[in-house]
Amino acid sequence: MDCRRPFAALALAILGLGAAPAPPLKEMRWMAPDLPQAYRLGRLTTRPAECLTPATTTAAAEAVAVGRAMFMAPLLLGGQAARAGLSCGACHIAGRGNPDFVFPGVSGAPGTADVTSSLFSSQRGDGVFYPKPIPDLAADPRFAEREARMIGLQQQLEALLDQRNALEQGYLNQIQDALKSRDELRQALEQQITAALSDRD
Repeated sequence: MDCRRPFAALALAILGLGAAPAPPLKEMRWMAPDLPQAYRLGRLTTRPAECLTPATTTAAAEAVAVGRAMFMAPLLLGGQAARAGLSCGACHIAGRGNPDFVFPGVSGAPGTADVTSSLFSSQRGDGVFYPKPIPDLAADPRFAEREARMIGLQQQLEALLDQRNALEQGYLNQIQDALKSRDELRQALEQQITAALSDRD
């Protein structure tokens, strides 16, 4: 595939060359154009419930707020996608799927996206146009398994950090004991020297 295709399509999408008048909402540009406008507006203004356990602490609530903001921030994707205003939430409405998502150079059929496109990352782009259905992050078992693995990895990292902290504390205790022994030895030598000098006088 010509690697210039996504960028040419993106330029046309952003500049609106040869396109119909701009829709009321920018995000409507990323939906199948043959859908009724009322349907598209409804899809964009009515969101499915988030699959999220309510936060029980202030710290958890703050973490959820940060995660939600990052999910909706185009800067997280970076590159040309960020310049176009795409975010994770554009493909995954409230973390779900989006069967109506269409983006030039990224989508094939509605509801698909090629996440290995150079539009998202010049480093990750593989030059092969391979759009796949956008998954529901809450329902896809692969993501649940990955989350479980991430939790397990976090627990392993915490255990390793605990071990490192214990080792560091052990080394610190040994150093403190050595310094204490050195001070005691020096004090004993000073006493012996003082006593020897006193006897000589």
